[in-house]
Order: sequence, then structure tokens, then C-alpha cells
Amino acid sequence: MILNPFIKVPSTYDKNLIEHNIWAGENIDEDDTVDYPSNEFILKSCFEIKWKEIMRNAGFKSINEINHALIHNGLIKKFQNEELADKLYVFCNSNSTYYPPDGDFTPFNTLKAIRLIKDFCFDKIEILSEFDDNNIELEITEIDRMIDLNLRTVTIFSRDKNLLFTNHWDSFMTILSTNYNIEQEILENKYGFEIIKPGNSFTLDLR
Repeated sequence: MILNPFIKVPSTYDKNLIEHNIWAGENIDEDDTVDYPSNEFILKSCFEIKWKEIMRNAGFKSINEINHALIHNGLIKKFQNEELADKLYVFCNSNSTYYPPDGDFTPFNTLKAIRLIKDFCFDKIEILSEFDDNNIELEITEIDRMIDLNLRTVTIFSRDKNLLFTNHWDSFMTILSTNYNIEQEILENKYGFEIIKPGNSFTLDLR
């Protein structure tokens, strides 16, 4: 399981610019506080922040606590944890840091996936949309186009079915499944993914 990174924006970020903020000019319920950096701005100017760094610097005891804070609003009341949610919000808000996008194949991880696909020489990649209404096939020579597709809630797999990435709503993680023996150390050190082994499943802190 891949943890989708948090996003730290530089001081040049301007939520009023369409080039910076995906919601700029949308006038969502007349709320001018709604903003999230665009993929183009993220790749050009932002930095990824891994969950372990958030855990260390924000005072979380585990990655499970971060996950609980992220999904807080999607939980029924008795399972919510205001303390964890507030801790994450305060830290990110005071450090110009945005949560990973909900259910998206993030730009940073898209670049890493492209590199992995190239290294393993898959001849064709299929990208399936959530509702199977906008599916795409890419030859290996076209694989760099993935970064321009703004991938959301999709499944990506190789034609030989030996590699699969998938996301779903209400999750801040990407599932990686492969028949190749790719060690966690390689995924982390060579490609830069932040990995949680399948056996280390997330639990909720139900205090």
C-alpha cells in the first residue's frame, strides 16, 4: 500500500490565481477560502511531505492516527476523533501544507509510477475510470502522457496483468499489486514511494 504524500506549497502560492488554485474563480457557495493547488503548480513549485515526517513533526504516535485524522469527516460520529483531526489541521494550516487529495492518483506518485513502468518495460498500460466511461490505453512510448491526464479514482494496469495501481474514494492511499518481486526497499529508495506492507493494515483509534 502506497501512502499518498501531503503537499507543501511555497510562499508564492496565490489561491486567487487559476494557475495555482483549482477552485479559483468557481465561487463555491461564495466561499473564497476554498482552495487546493493545481497539478501543474504542485509539480512545478510544491514539495511532497511523507506521512512519517508529519508523524514526527506534528506529534502523532503512529501513521494510523494520521489516517484516522484524514478520514475523520467520513466516519460516523462515534468513530470520529476530534483531537486527532484538529491536531492534523492545525499543523498543516500553520505549515502551508495540504492534505493528500481524496481518492486521487497524486501528481508526485504519478511521476514515480511512470518511472517504474518504464523501467519494467511494459508494452501497454490501460487506465480504467471509476465508472468505466473514460478508459484509456497508452503505449509505452506514450506513458509520459499520464502526468497530463489528472488521474482521479482510476485503476492502472499493464496489459500482461503483472502490475496494478488503484485508488478509491474516501482513501488517501494507493494500492500497488504486482507479480514481480519488487522489494519494499527498491520501491522506497529508488522510486520514492512511501510504503506500508499489506500485513500492517490500518486500524482506527477508537478512544
